Amino acid sequence: MQGNDTHESDLNSQKIPEQTNKYRPLLIFLMSTIAFGGNFAYDLPQALQTQFQRAPLTLSFVQFESLYSAYSTPNILLPFFGGLFINFIGLNKSVLIFTFLAFVGQLLLTMGIVNTHFTLMILGRIVYAVGFEVLTIVQSLIAAKWFSSQDIASVLGWNLGIGYLGSNLNIAFSPLIYSLTERLWVPCGVGIILCFLSFSAGIGYVCLDHFFIKQIEANATTEAFKERQPKCKDFKHLSRLFWVVSVFYYVFYLSIDGVTTTINDQIHERFGFSNTIAGNLVLIYYLQLIFVCPLIGKIADKYGKRVHFLIFAGLLCVSGQLLLGLLPDTTSRGFIVILPLFILGLADSIFETVVWSCLLLTLDQNMTAIGVGLAVSGMNLLNVVGMLALGAIQDKTHEIKHGYLYSQLFCAGVAGLAVLIGIIIWMCDRMGANKLSMPGQDSDSVPDNESLLVTEAGSKKPSTPHHFLHRYKCTYIIVYHTSK
Repeated sequence: MQGNDTHESDLNSQKIPEQTNKYRPLLIFLMSTIAFGGNFAYDLPQALQTQFQRAPLTLSFVQFESLYSAYSTPNILLPFFGGLFINFIGLNKSVLIFTFLAFVGQLLLTMGIVNTHFTLMILGRIVYAVGFEVLTIVQSLIAAKWFSSQDIASVLGWNLGIGYLGSNLNIAFSPLIYSLTERLWVPCGVGIILCFLSFSAGIGYVCLDHFFIKQIEANATTEAFKERQPKCKDFKHLSRLFWVVSVFYYVFYLSIDGVTTTINDQIHERFGFSNTIAGNLVLIYYLQLIFVCPLIGKIADKYGKRVHFLIFAGLLCVSGQLLLGLLPDTTSRGFIVILPLFILGLADSIFETVVWSCLLLTLDQNMTAIGVGLAVSGMNLLNVVGMLALGAIQDKTHEIKHGYLYSQLFCAGVAGLAVLIGIIIWMCDRMGANKLSMPGQDSDSVPDNESLLVTEAGSKKPSTPHHFLHRYKCTYIIVYHTSK
């Protein structure tokens, strides 16, 4: 890896050393907190939309939507190049750089609010986007680096749960903070503090990573480690299974995002609730992402059958989308909307937990950062096109259930397509090595890349289980056995 980041990136040939297992909860806490502040800050404009469009800012709808366009547009390509950047400078430096950029972006946004300077606000959202969007890749690589297939989905589940905790805290408390202070910059200032907390967690992770590396080096006196940087020709070796799982990710995410972006307004317009109560009801959806994701992760790690989880999530999503679209409108409080909210929240929890572990399982070690970047970039590209199509459907059918009947049928059709893709994934996995169907491997099991263990003379030579490389590493590591 360029940048001479040998000791701070991906040298370890084993998971967390046994003598440092007591630091495992700290590692999970730090890697989860890296994106906590960013998740809180992302939807601050949505939670405070009324205040953004009042004096002194008085943003127009175009200006307000620009706060999200400034975030979304660069993310079509940014995750891919972010993956290349991580491979170039190393994981630990990337953790510090991207958490710091998210912090600086939120700081600039708040300064723009204080000075009623819209251009500065847009600049802040762009800088924030550059930092925060790549943190998804960073978290996946940390999980891939230090955890084996035995618990990878559980760890990713905790990441998602903590991230959505930040989002829910914003939804619940940002309007309350504003009502107590009547100053828009105050809840945005809380976002600055939490983004700085995430930056501090990044510093803590880097220190812990160095500590783990020293422990490994102390117990591996017979090995010298060397990394291999991915090359252009490696792209053609991305597996067919990876591409199919990526397409599933693109399609399913569009179906989910198609309803969550307008769910508050839909509950308000169709089911007779005030905007405030509609926002509270949406928590039924998002709270599941906090509590269900870690549970789903543990189940997937223990029993495998990950493709079955994906197909089941797709079926749940189809059911929830159809139910939400076909429920009759009411001017009184239609609490029946709680049922599709619960179904869709459960579907999203299963999807987001399991799909990331599936993506990591289908990638070779040195292509993890680039592969995850490709997946996120493709998702953003399809989402931009799909949301435009969804908006056009809503505009043309606005007289029918406020535009939410055919848009929900569209989302249900997209989810149905995801189910078909899930079946294709299942078929591809069965014809291959059943990577996605197998439960998490024990730490002492033989990994797929045993052929990478070679002697100094170049001949293949099996090593002891403690010297095996786990399949989830950010880069290939070639271990040369040297004589004492």
